[in-house]
Amino acid sequence: MTQYFYLDNGAQKGPFSLEDLKVQNIKPETMVWHSQLPEWIEAKNEPSISKLFIVTAPVAPISTASPGAPVSRENFSNPAAPKSNWVQHYSQEQKRNYWYNNATQESTWTQPADYVAPTQSTNYVYGNTNSGILDNPNGHEILSEANTAKLIGIIAMSTSFLILPGLIMGPIALSKHRKVKKIYLTDPMRYNKSLKVARLGNIFGWVGMGIAAYILFSGIPAILDEMF
Repeated sequence: MTQYFYLDNGAQKGPFSLEDLKVQNIKPETMVWHSQLPEWIEAKNEPSISKLFIVTAPVAPISTASPGAPVSRENFSNPAAPKSNWVQHYSQEQKRNYWYNNATQESTWTQPADYVAPTQSTNYVYGNTNSGILDNPNGHEILSEANTAKLIGIIAMSTSFLILPGLIMGPIALSKHRKVKKIYLTDPMRYNKSLKVARLGNIFGWVGMGIAAYILFSGIPAILDEMF
């Protein structure tokens, strides 16, 4: 049986059998020698000893999920799969998919190049008008604009008989509606409620302007008769 020696801070240790050498906590750079070697060499260069430094990967745990059990986040994972901050959603209004980045809060109608589709459709969400999925992160600001459009539209309609308020407030309500609609169309993570509220303001604004314009133009002939 081959007997091994090694140097520990310049001091020779041994002899040891290969089994005894395993518990000596030698390192790959430790100088070793046995009778079949012409000189001292590093342990990592001696085939019989270098095997001691090979690390064996642990056996992967066996899934405890029962056969035929539905796959879920709890009993299914793929650690080797690449990660992506992009999440795919579906717009009920536009009838198409869009992607939202959880890290940067960006959104796009076009599938990002670095989007990684999930192995299971766990992050694919169908949004609707009652869902928070379609809510813009700044949705409260959009809703405020929409409420302003609605209020101004109501004022334009209710004061249209005075002509001037209807002609002034109506265009403002329409302008607010266009602003909300522009945000709605350019940002897929939109706020549906805001657009619906702004649409009411748009309708009220048009009605107010229409009534005011009708009163104004229907009174022009009478004014001209009085003047001439």
